Amino acid sequence: MNSWQISADTGGTFTDCFGIPPGASLDDARLVKVLSSGKLRVSVTELIDDHTLRLEIPEGWNTPNNFFAGFQTTIADKEILAVDWDHARSELRLQAPCPKLHAPSAIDLFTGEEAPVLGARLLTGTGPRDTFPPLDFRLGTTRGTNALLERKGAPVAFFVTRGFADLLVIGDQRRPDLFALAHHRPPPLYERVIEVDERLDADGRPIMPLHSGFEIEAKSALEAGIRVAAVALLHSYRNPEHEIA
Repeated sequence: MNSWQISADTGGTFTDCFGIPPGASLDDARLVKVLSSGKLRVSVTELIDDHTLRLEIPEGWNTPNNFFAGFQTTIADKEILAVDWDHARSELRLQAPCPKLHAPSAIDLFTGEEAPVLGARLLTGTGPRDTFPPLDFRLGTTRGTNALLERKGAPVAFFVTRGFADLLVIGDQRRPDLFALAHHRPPPLYERVIEVDERLDADGRPIMPLHSGFEIEAKSALEAGIRVAAVALLHSYRNPEHEIA
């Protein structure tokens, strides 16, 4: 293919990025791991002068000349812009002096971009002042799952086929302690459940047409400040017509 094939998996702490250059095979794949905070942590091995640092770059990072130009770092609570990068010498030039920095130490470099974007930069050698080459980019993340498990994020309205309002309450009957005398259900993942009058058979054929009565409850949810919805209508994997509507 004539574009980079990049896949990123971003979690709560680290983001792993896997890339195959254009026209290359799986044997030529590259892998980088960065912090999901969107910051690149690098070691400072030498202070050449007040404006220039020598860095130790992790193996696998593609950082050609001027790659870090446009990145920022924070030293002594002061944000400083990086203006030049000499790859052969591993020398980073800063716009302002950094007299309070000592070597060896570590600094974080950042652009304000999300971690998968930084990972793609490191794979392709594209600095923040350059344009990415053509990419086929795929992203997976556990952040949504983590937010649900930790009860974080915005309140959710759950739309489900009428008769299945307790679907997520019943779950699959798994219990954290099988032999406990009393079982305590965790709080539901949604703020409000809205039952929808509709029905598809197991092959996705309509049995009951979609009725718009749920719109009244949806409006009530909006008025209550709920802005996020999850939709799970029966057999919609065979026919998404009702969910899309």
